[in-house]
Amino acid sequence: MTRLREIEESFLYEKYRFNLLTDKFDDLLSSEGEQRFMKDQDQIISRDIIRVIWR
Repeated sequence: MTRLREIEESFLYEKYRFNLLTDKFDDLLSSEGEQRFMKDQDQIISRDIIRVIWR
């Protein structure tokens, strides 16, 4: 029984992660999804680099 509970918990966790990723993917393909995606990213840029975002 303990092993079955562990498998169920693991399955539910992976299902939750899958649903989150599916939602993010759907948002990316929606209207203006690319802009939202770019805003959500933590991007580290060196001091001597200029970043240009085309809109």
